[in-house]
Amino acid sequence: MKMTRADIKKFLNSGALFGTGRDGVSIGWGSFIWKENRDPLSPAFYAPDFFLREPRPWLQFENHIDISNNEISSLMRLIVDEVSAFAGSHHRKSRPMIWSEPDKTVFEQFFYNLKKRIGEGSLIKGVPYSFATARYGVDPGLIGSMLLSLLRYSSESSVWPYGFWTEGSGILGASPEMLLFSNEAGLLNSMALAGSCGDTDLDGFMKNQKELHEHSVVVDTISEVLSRFGRVKASEMEIRRFPGISHMMTPIKVVKDNFVDFDEVVIALHPTPALGAFPKEQGLKWLEILNETVPRRRFGAPFGFFPAGNKCYSCVVAIRNVQWQDAELKIGAGCGVVAESELEREWAELHLKLSSVRRMLGL
Repeated sequence: MKMTRADIKKFLNSGALFGTGRDGVSIGWGSFIWKENRDPLSPAFYAPDFFLREPRPWLQFENHIDISNNEISSLMRLIVDEVSAFAGSHHRKSRPMIWSEPDKTVFEQFFYNLKKRIGEGSLIKGVPYSFATARYGVDPGLIGSMLLSLLRYSSESSVWPYGFWTEGSGILGASPEMLLFSNEAGLLNSMALAGSCGDTDLDGFMKNQKELHEHSVVVDTISEVLSRFGRVKASEMEIRRFPGISHMMTPIKVVKDNFVDFDEVVIALHPTPALGAFPKEQGLKWLEILNETVPRRRFGAPFGFFPAGNKCYSCVVAIRNVQWQDAELKIGAGCGVVAESELEREWAELHLKLSSVRRMLGL
């Protein structure tokens, strides 16, 4: 089966995708249904909110196709044709997308409230966040343009593209952070991705005590959680480089004794200290307070894909994305804060991440 121009037109109106690394991209399109539990006979996308309260987090479409990396260029040509046709038929005049930058006053309140909790000993690490916002109508033409930019970026970087869009809302991005990947060989894979810097002074970055402390908290916590599912092995830390930004990353593998249920391991892991807070129980209470002031919706939530009739599954951490509801777009970013953190450095890191997302999506 191959997608046609008619399929692409439907895809840009309601669809979803999940990048499966070396295997390509899985795509759903057409009519859809949100379900409490996935139908094991059909491929399904997992898109809950950050706090996992969405009663129907599984999204299934009437049509589905797996596209290999060799076929992605053909998919992109079809999207280009449809975007051009849409722009012509709607006589759309381009206008600038004007972004309102994050509110530093609110971020500063988040930061110092967290530092107070760290000083008191109730938390060791947390991730305050903020959003840049814009008012702009999201239509199939814009979705197609963002997809093209995203697929080009993903072909050159070690990221996982993901997203869905239906009825005036959606999320689209490419995550550098895999929450979990299970394969038939009995392995469960995850990673610790924490610690960020720009393109300069990578030697200093790798020796920075604040960044190393932040990273070690994430490695230790994920390893401890995963130990209940099998034998854990954390590899050596490495630096993952992306356009304009680099991260510390430690691969973590689990040799499973038995099949590990997707929901069970997601609930156990999420949110990791990389995007949440540690210790987890106290951290979630703090994150709830932040959410009352700045609702995060799906920013940092799990986003996954489950093939039909298959015990293999994948789930990324939904960062590096744009979310939209009607005509409001939001790009979020967070930064890990520990005892050694300084406000201005974290504020600069937040803007570094926001600019990388805009570049990635052509916004």
